[in-house]
Amino acid sequence: MRSEGYKTKTGMLILSFLEEKKDTAVSVHDISEFLSQKGERPNVSTIYRQLEKLMEQKKVMAHSAEDGKKSLYQYIVKDNHCMNHLHIQC
Repeated sequence: MRSEGYKTKTGMLILSFLEEKKDTAVSVHDISEFLSQKGERPNVSTIYRQLEKLMEQKKVMAHSAEDGKKSLYQYIVKDNHCMNHLHIQC
């Protein structure tokens, strides 16, 4: 497992965006647009690497979109025991 000690500006912005949108599952496109508004322009693979790191740290979970063609990501609220119940996308 990777260390949580090393943090990048992009990684911190992604985490803050997901925390802000904790009641919503967001796409990589949503994250990319948010980063662009903040003056950051990482490539898509960087966003996926950051999301993978956050999933390894159990801070974020992935859902399949309704069409099954993309993943959606959601911040895990520790007090809600998010890993102990089912999340359904409508």
